[in-house]
Amino acid sequence: MTKKSAKPTTEQALDEGVKETFPASDPVSTTQPANTAYERKKRGDKPPVPPAQVKRSPDWMFEKKQ
Repeated sequence: MTKKSAKPTTEQALDEGVKETFPASDPVSTTQPANTAYERKKRGDKPPVPPAQVKRSPDWMFEKKQ
């Protein structure tokens, strides 16, 4: 432990505050991050295909909800 004087300097108080808050509040990630486009291209994977859009008539705006 460090020896504390009666009135710590601003720098000492700041250093002590940093020690008390370390490690920071950001937790360590436990999951694997998603692959980047570069990584997928490097492996030879095909780019992801977006889902097909469903085409519908504009009449849906006029349908009454029950």
